[in-house]
Amino acid sequence: PASFLQAIVEASPDGVLAISPDRRILAVNRRFQQMWGLPDHLVAIGGESPALSREQRSLLTDPDGFEAAIRWGHEHPGEPQTLELLLTDGRIIEGYADGIVDDDGNYLGRVWYMHDATERRTGERERAALTQQVAAAERSHRFLLQAADALARTSGFAETLQALAEVAVPTLGDLCLIDIVGEKGTVARMAAVHADPELRPLAARLRAWPPDPTSNHPSIVVMRERRSRLSTEMPPDFLTATTRNA
Repeated sequence: PASFLQAIVEASPDGVLAISPDRRILAVNRRFQQMWGLPDHLVAIGGESPALSREQRSLLTDPDGFEAAIRWGHEHPGEPQTLELLLTDGRIIEGYADGIVDDDGNYLGRVWYMHDATERRTGERERAALTQQVAAAERSHRFLLQAADALARTSGFAETLQALAEVAVPTLGDLCLIDIVGEKGTVARMAAVHADPELRPLAARLRAWPPDPTSNHPSIVVMRERRSRLSTEMPPDFLTATTRNA
């Protein structure tokens, strides 16, 4: 029976490790050993499971979490178990385990099936990133089409800026403010539109509060330096520096 079990285990494309309740190796295949790169003495039939060994723990980014999961499995023999293990070399190992129970319900051990999921996970991340890029390109394309349509339907300068602000939300952001510099250096706010209809009256009030042309308000800095600026956060000191009063 032992040799038959070992033959079945060796035929598996996954790394396989069968462990007894007292943490002895019942069966293990070469794929498991190759996957973990463990020395022969740690994966010998009848020997102690390598799961909690110093050598295997050193390969994991979270060895304590792995140890807790192994102990949980033996404490819950009737429960299947899945694990995702991040190795220190950057690989991702996925594992599935289930208990071995005889006809009388006696717990005989646990079998682990493991495979290297690094390539698949990398592909998934790359596809997700590509999907985000395509979605971003689609949003930009849609905005350009809407902006072109808005320009075609308007004539006056103020009307055109208002139309552009209308199509900018929510494609480019939740709130769009358009400020311009007049001939005498004064700043006028030509448009203030919010994507949320309930907040549009509040946004409209901002039309009366253009930034101080002598300040370091982002809008003023952009017009002064003639280059775009991205502010990824708006902490309290930023808001204090860019608003006129409470």
